[in-house]
Amino acid sequence: MAVHIGMSYHPELHDLLWRARDEGLVDFLEIQPERYIYSHFERGQMKRLLSDFGTSYCFHFACNSLGSADYRLDRNARQRRDIVNRLAPRWCSDHMTSCRIGDFDLEKNLPLLRTDETLQILVENIKLFQEGLAAPFLLENIATMWELKRSTIAHDDFFARAVEMADCGILLDLHNLYADQLNHGLDARAFIDRMPAHRIRQLHLAGGSSHDGYYYDGHDHEVPQVVFELLEHLLTRVTPEAVILEREARFKDLPRVWDDLVRIRGMCQR
Repeated sequence: MAVHIGMSYHPELHDLLWRARDEGLVDFLEIQPERYIYSHFERGQMKRLLSDFGTSYCFHFACNSLGSADYRLDRNARQRRDIVNRLAPRWCSDHMTSCRIGDFDLEKNLPLLRTDETLQILVENIKLFQEGLAAPFLLENIATMWELKRSTIAHDDFFARAVEMADCGILLDLHNLYADQLNHGLDARAFIDRMPAHRIRQLHLAGGSSHDGYYYDGHDHEVPQVVFELLEHLLTRVTPEAVILEREARFKDLPRVWDDLVRIRGMCQR
């Protein structure tokens, strides 16, 4: 099975993405639909962008807050699901996080308290979002800024149980695992090995930076060597449907972005 290579869209990457498409480095775009779906004008912009690029695409949400107990009260959840069904992306994903309280967006992916009760809430919310959803849904692991000490379930076990119970796919972010390994001592390879291989459908790769003793998942640097080593390790277990490079800042360093795309393509074609 061929691995499709994608990249997150940002206006600063427009020319690079079109060139990468023409040279066979990028097969599809990853879009954050929240930037476009809440006005008719912005939805039109997104449709023209996707039509112009002329390939398949996926939607990567950051606002569903699937770990929130009040998810059922989210007045925009149906609108987000409807836009997915109208535009028919190849995949649809969001994070394992709580990032909203009522209508107040925290603008940060917060870790969940990993207990049986929270697991049940998360699974019920994923199932609710998946109801009537035309695209396959994938759950992504986040980079946690801190660990909640009252958690009773290990990180890898909680995530693996969630996707099995919700019957959804996995978007495994290897850079987030690397960040958690540096910040919290997570064993990234053991986490990968604990995941049900048949559910791993997409991967995220990115780069970050260290500040004040903490490593941030900033999507602002080239992919670290250790993350490429995690990719190599994972490819010995499973062939994902897609690998996506994320870049959201420091756009003056575009030659390094290009180099990362070349390396990802080469590794996935072996």
